[in-house]
Amino acid sequence: GRATEAQRYVTAAARQQQVALTDGSIVNLNVSSEVRVQLTPGARRVTLAAGEAHFAVAHDTARPFIVTAAGVSVRAVGTAFSVRVGDAGVEVLVTEGKVEITREATTAALPVSPSPAVRPTLVAGERTLISRDAPVTAAAIEQVSTDALNAAVRWHSQVMTFSDLPLREAVELFNRRNEIQLVLADGELGERKIGGTFAADQVEAFVRLLEKDGDVESQRRGAREIALRRAP
Repeated sequence: GRATEAQRYVTAAARQQQVALTDGSIVNLNVSSEVRVQLTPGARRVTLAAGEAHFAVAHDTARPFIVTAAGVSVRAVGTAFSVRVGDAGVEVLVTEGKVEITREATTAALPVSPSPAVRPTLVAGERTLISRDAPVTAAAIEQVSTDALNAAVRWHSQVMTFSDLPLREAVELFNRRNEIQLVLADGELGERKIGGTFAADQVEAFVRLLEKDGDVESQRRGAREIALRRAP
């Protein structure tokens, strides 16, 4: 039936997307990414075909959550982690809980489930890169500093903190996360440095703050565009 149909989600080069799955898990797709999701009674399976995604997995011991990217499988029960597939291989970063990593057996002759001892387990605050040809056991697991962890998850966080960031870069970050697009109608305005903490999905509130600070005015262009320029 419909429950087991695979869903496919693809993001463009300049747009991120958040997808709420029917099991309660949340998938955040970074730019230029593609996933296929198949939820069955026995398992929750996601294939990351390209790019990067962060998964906040709803706890369900009866249905493991398995993300496969370039032949590497990451298995979780209730946890949060991100997977990025690139030329060098597959990078896995755990932000909460723990995951188990295996490489999919490529032929029927290979044992399908290796003994648990050879499955690397990553816990929160750890990252590894599994190169394309190496066995998963050869991958080095590294501790990630709090700063590096925060930086790694910043792209899908619901709150953005800027410190002396040029306005054009802030605009780009807002545009990746919102349907309403900001347009800098004034080139020099893009160099203006801004700071503060903003909700990623509150683009209107961000515009109001810019206007309140003085010499910025906004103009709505249709339902999905707000132009910013310096006030005369």
